[in-house]
Amino acid sequence: MGAILSSTANISLGQVLGSKFFGILSILAYFPEYWCGPCKIIAPKPQELSEKYTDVVFLKLDCNQENKPLAKELGVKVVPTFKVLKDKKIVKEVTGAKLNDLVQVIETVKSSP
Repeated sequence: MGAILSSTANISLGQVLGSKFFGILSILAYFPEYWCGPCKIIAPKPQELSEKYTDVVFLKLDCNQENKPLAKELGVKVVPTFKVLKDKKIVKEVTGAKLNDLVQVIETVKSSP
């Protein structure tokens, strides 16, 4: 794939979990905020990672007013937050602009059955 799906509009957890990609791929949901310094620092990395990990769907969900209900439902308390979903549940999380931790989580989830 090598692309990031992005939404600034209101999206529900059901829409994320009902994604046609589930069962085939893991989903990495990325919650940034436009004013966030660490979000700006790590901003180009999800695109680079999406090109390396083509079997992972990268979903960028801005924590704006429209996506606040989803961020709250998923327990996002700091930005950026990365939630890795597999088999329709959250299996890992990385908070902050921690690229090495993010790569490690992706590798761990990919190698798990």
